[in-house]
Amino acid sequence: MPSTKLLADGGIPHEVQVVSDAKKRPDFVLPSFAAYMDPLRDRDGALVLSAKTTLRERWKQVHGEMRNCDLFLATVDESIAENAIKDMAQQGIILVVPESLKKSDTTVYKSQPNVISFKSFFESELRSKRMGIWRGG
Repeated sequence: MPSTKLLADGGIPHEVQVVSDAKKRPDFVLPSFAAYMDPLRDRDGALVLSAKTTLRERWKQVHGEMRNCDLFLATVDESIAENAIKDMAQQGIILVVPESLKKSDTTVYKSQPNVISFKSFFESELRSKRMGIWRGG
């Protein structure tokens, strides 16, 4: 699961479990709480990363953490039902799973467009898409 050390070692700016005005406490906001709360920023100017080892119905709790930004839900849970993944997609939640699970024929992740691997999350979503914005260029 993503950790502060993993993000810090990767040079990814973030803050941990900050409390917003709605008393929500996202696991991670990237790049900062100030960017997350800024009503004038573009959608890609911040994101929420929540981490849950297993999801069950707990994924429904994270939707309220969205604040005009993408919400990524990292998990190692390999038994999420297809209808739950589609419900997440309708709410704008992107599921992040280990690459082995994303590629597996024994899970439904492979065919779901809102499921990405940790590798894709770090390389595409963070490094390619957002780091330039977050560093002001």
